[in-house]
Amino acid sequence: MTVVETRLSVWEALAGRAPGRPAGPADPGLWAAVVERLNPARAKPVLRLGIESVDLVNVRDVPYVMLRSPDDRGGACYLRLSPEEWQLAQLMDGTRTVARLVADFARISGRLAPDQVTRVVADLAGNRMLAELPVDAFRPLDAVARRPWPLRLGRGLLAVVRGRRMVLANVDPLVGFLYRAGGRLLFTRPAAFVLGAVALLGLVLFAWTWWRGEQAVFLTGGSYAAGAAVLLALNVLALACHELGHALATRHAGRRVPAAGFLVYFGIPSIFVDTTDVWMAGRRARMLTTASGPAAGLILAGLAQIVGLLVPEAAPWAFKLAFAWYLNALFNLNPFLALDGYYFLMDWLEIANLRARGLAYVVARLRRRPPSWAQLDREGRIVALYGTLAVLWLVIAVNLGWRIWTDRVEGLITGLWRSGWPARLLLFAVVVGLAAPLVYLVAGWLGRAWRKARRRAAERRVASDLPRRVDALRASALGRLPVDRLTHLATHARWVHPRTGQQLVFAGAAQPAVYVVVEGAMEGRRPGDPAGTVRERLGPGGVIGLASAVTGSPAALAWHTAGTTLLAVPPALVASAVGRLPGPPPADRAEAESLFADTPALDGLAAEEKIGLIAQARPTALEPGAPVVLPAAHAALVIATGVVVLPDGTELRRGTMIGPMGHPMDEPVAYARTHVRLWTIPAVSGLPLLLGASPAGAAAEPGPIVRGQGAPATGVHPVSDYPPLASPPGPPPPADEEVDRRFERRMWWLVLLFLLLAIGTGVANLIPGPAWAEMPGDKALLSAERGRVVATLDGRTVTLEAGDRLYVAEGSDIHVQSRSTGRLTFRAGPRSYSAARPAPTSDPCGAPAAARWSRTAP
Repeated sequence: MTVVETRLSVWEALAGRAPGRPAGPADPGLWAAVVERLNPARAKPVLRLGIESVDLVNVRDVPYVMLRSPDDRGGACYLRLSPEEWQLAQLMDGTRTVARLVADFARISGRLAPDQVTRVVADLAGNRMLAELPVDAFRPLDAVARRPWPLRLGRGLLAVVRGRRMVLANVDPLVGFLYRAGGRLLFTRPAAFVLGAVALLGLVLFAWTWWRGEQAVFLTGGSYAAGAAVLLALNVLALACHELGHALATRHAGRRVPAAGFLVYFGIPSIFVDTTDVWMAGRRARMLTTASGPAAGLILAGLAQIVGLLVPEAAPWAFKLAFAWYLNALFNLNPFLALDGYYFLMDWLEIANLRARGLAYVVARLRRRPPSWAQLDREGRIVALYGTLAVLWLVIAVNLGWRIWTDRVEGLITGLWRSGWPARLLLFAVVVGLAAPLVYLVAGWLGRAWRKARRRAAERRVASDLPRRVDALRASALGRLPVDRLTHLATHARWVHPRTGQQLVFAGAAQPAVYVVVEGAMEGRRPGDPAGTVRERLGPGGVIGLASAVTGSPAALAWHTAGTTLLAVPPALVASAVGRLPGPPPADRAEAESLFADTPALDGLAAEEKIGLIAQARPTALEPGAPVVLPAAHAALVIATGVVVLPDGTELRRGTMIGPMGHPMDEPVAYARTHVRLWTIPAVSGLPLLLGASPAGAAAEPGPIVRGQGAPATGVHPVSDYPPLASPPGPPPPADEEVDRRFERRMWWLVLLFLLLAIGTGVANLIPGPAWAEMPGDKALLSAERGRVVATLDGRTVTLEAGDRLYVAEGSDIHVQSRSTGRLTFRAGPRSYSAARPAPTSDPCGAPAAARWSRTAP
């Protein structure tokens, strides 16, 4: 068993995420090793032995490969690659440089993609799948160090409050035993029907018991303190059963549960299990694992209610336990948080970053900002419908929360508020416990708002912030520009901190600025692409809109943020700093642009990449019968006109790319059958070429270092990365469009269902519930409906104004003042007492002006 502190959020832990799953090297001293690995001219990556791979197919019939690093005890990393990228990774045996791998990948995929190859190497390095980087550098958890006890106490209390002190244990043997001992029977079809009927019947019984007010939630044995303690213990039991449902489903999928943990957030004990290994089992297994937690709560709550009906002596405990399970299920199904409801819908639709993008769309529309509904493609409409679902769920949750408040919490307040400060402290603790998620969110929002205000204040001081801006530009692709130009750009740049999931750039529209990614990532896709695909993903150091700035063309892709901090630079200044585009004369440039647009092997390149290749492209004319020779190991030829014949007799025509070979070729690779015009291009990243680098320099240039980050910039994924849906960037593969049409229709039906539930729960709140639900059985509820009512109980006098309420016991004196009305509510029903004239205070039995309550009172 291990006690750790981790940066993992409470919500991720409760959703079954692995604690502290690394995104890259933990030790900054290993930067040099990572960058050396990415040096195309010298790096020879070696794939680690023991990496597990599984071939899977997503809901749109697109194949992909999931990888798991050979690490245990919750330290495994997971990575999704395309089948072509996995073939490339298997060639990493220490004999091939990255530049050679670019040529190999061109033969595997039929595309020239040097940046994609570099990204694959970086992602493998950042997920502990390359052998030459010391594995110990990737420790997933930081053990709690031994420090002086005042510091340990303070850090420990802070970690507890933030939910980041965890106790971990290996529970896979226990979960395996429970699954073999009968847990596997729960996943059969007959069991599903029986358990579904139990859940439905139990829900009806719970609603009926709640409506009649027959059982209390906060009372146990007539004591609110005992009731709070019991409810807290039952909540831990409910969480344990919820997590056990996740764990059993993971074992049912044939995967492991390497760790379980215990944490406390805002004083509320919580339990979680690590179910990340189910990522290797496919979409259906992920959905079943996610749904098994809330389903376990709903089934056990229904079973508890049935037991309470059959065994009346157990009814009070059964009702409290059912309440804890239903509250847990309601909380976990909330799509506003990264919990079961969100992950279930995301796995169902197989669209990443669904929550952030959906909520960002709703916020944008509330502020009357684009995109409008008419501007959305099919994936955008599905995302927007998810945002609508989240809002409707919030309305439903508010309605249910109001019901709990009026039916139960108000009764708790009535019983404790006038009973002294110890009772008030107990009341405060119970209310804070019930509202802990809301308190957590509000505290987090206030903390972010404070940090945001301080950051903005610092960023407004241009002089003091200028070095930071220059460093950000120097660490980006623009860092190849002279220092004076970078300083000029930094002076006129501004910081941008967009909401995660926000669409910042719109395809086909003029781009307002050139964006430099400083933190997080940006994801670009073309409208109409299959849902769940990404054409480009840029991490720290990436530049968005450079091609638009230097050519004046509109943006080619729509870009979404993912935990992003950006530096926005005016496009005109960037174009001036870059200067005149290098390359062939205008007539030849137009020919090259048309040719590259017709070349399938160059389709996956970004606009900046193509402009950079054109800058170094050179035309060559060949006579019939002339040999076709590759000028360098990392060069390629693109046929513009004519026919070229390979040694095996295959004819190649316009738009065909020959090479790169990755090694020197002494013999011709083909021969010209007719008059041929070829273009020679370097098989390297085109962005450095655009900014003035030579092909040789670009071929030997290592990946960028971004200070303060945990992985190479070329391999970083969004902060909210979810490996099974982290689709590798690149041209989208063919997909079944009918799948997304069905998803959109079903999302509309879900929106309609949630709308009806929101209306139904709102209307139900207009019907008053039982006022006596949380009232001790030996007391009555005294309400002052008008005027003033004075009650004397236990020698203490309490004055009630209109609207006040109080629980009174047998023998209490109640005096209704002149022109006042009081109401006594028994479990058998209410009785009213009023006084139209001044009441005699000397006659405690002089009803209706005054009354003494006893069990024989009418």
